[in-house]
Amino acid sequence: MATGCLMSLVAALHGVVRKLVADPLCVVYVRGKPGEGLVTGYQPALGRRAGVTWPVVSASLSDDVLSTPGLEAAVRSLDRAELEGDWPGVLRSPRLGLTIRWFPADPALPGLAGALFPVPGSRLFAALSEACRSRVVRIVAVPVEYKPGLRCVIRYDVATTRTPLVVFGKVYPDVAQATATHRLTARLWQPGPSAAPLVPRPLDLLPELPLTLAEAARGVGGTRVLRPSTPPDRLDEAVAAAARALSWLHARDVPAGLEARPLGSRFAARAAGWLADLERHAPGEAPDLASACRDLLCALPDLRADPLRVVHGEFRASQLIFCRPGRVVITDLDTACLGDPAFDVGCLMAYLRPPALWRGSADACAWFRAAREKFLDAYGADDALRRRAALYEAVFVLKNVSRRTRNVNSPRPRELRLAAREIHACLGAAEPVRAPALA
Repeated sequence: MATGCLMSLVAALHGVVRKLVADPLCVVYVRGKPGEGLVTGYQPALGRRAGVTWPVVSASLSDDVLSTPGLEAAVRSLDRAELEGDWPGVLRSPRLGLTIRWFPADPALPGLAGALFPVPGSRLFAALSEACRSRVVRIVAVPVEYKPGLRCVIRYDVATTRTPLVVFGKVYPDVAQATATHRLTARLWQPGPSAAPLVPRPLDLLPELPLTLAEAARGVGGTRVLRPSTPPDRLDEAVAAAARALSWLHARDVPAGLEARPLGSRFAARAAGWLADLERHAPGEAPDLASACRDLLCALPDLRADPLRVVHGEFRASQLIFCRPGRVVITDLDTACLGDPAFDVGCLMAYLRPPALWRGSADACAWFRAAREKFLDAYGADDALRRRAALYEAVFVLKNVSRRTRNVNSPRPRELRLAAREIHACLGAAEPVRAPALA
């Protein structure tokens, strides 16, 4: 569906939501992804001015109805009586594939409401009290990230008669994912290369919610450290620390039950979808990208790593906490799997590019090239891993540059031209493995 048609559909969704909520609302996000449909998130205008970023109300149209002729008109003319369910809560129109949720009502996250209210006598209150090892005076629970139907991250500020504690909880849609994440974190919580734990301290698993609890790592987020404005000596130390931490993760013993994933073939399929989106929304610039990606899409399914290692799955600066420049903690292990360690390296390299690079800054480009080499050297990457990582890096460059179309915005032609340049550079670095026979 073209961007203009999607925006008209978004406006129709706004009209439905405004009929249900009397208070003024602000749009938090608009997303359109293959398989997930069209999703819009809203919050009260007062909440946005207070710095709240999670949606109070979300509305979604399933992917299978987006191409239905006359969908926009049907949404605009929707009668309130057709919506099934309770409000505030969850309302549905099966005919239109429409779902509207009022936070924290979320059928896919049935434990969300319980996780937000740790009342005395509850299992959650007891778990937080046990973590503090002193009498709890007050617990304040604040959602910090919420993706309807997928997950919710909650910050618990626990005041006690002694030392206060900050705990992060994550609500999952199923017990298996929560259990696997908690077990892996517990196994990794041990001294690493800097004689200190490199993952947050796991506290408890509450399968009835399902919810994992971990002590907050104190420090500075990676996106505020791994950037051009950081002083060079501090940056070098931080890049080396991040590389050592990832190398440490990849060297851990493989825990039983961790899923093995064919990352090359899986992301080849996704990359083809991202490229197709760009070809629909930016036909004038897409040929350059298509030319750059042709060899990439052929080479990815044949990438192999032996042996498979513990892979983070979304390793980037935003998943790192720098307790000091030379010590880093890796967070968010719920995407971990068995796979090619080059996948994590390529992911970080793609996301390490500073925003100014996409505006054509030569200084930003030079900064990135230097930081990239420092990371690879500190990680100890051999030639084979560097080449595979370059292919995965190209995949994530394509993913990032296609994000505007997935967020129902028009692509920027200059960004697409620069992305084609960056993908060509990645393919040049991966030259010996571009042919499947040499993968």
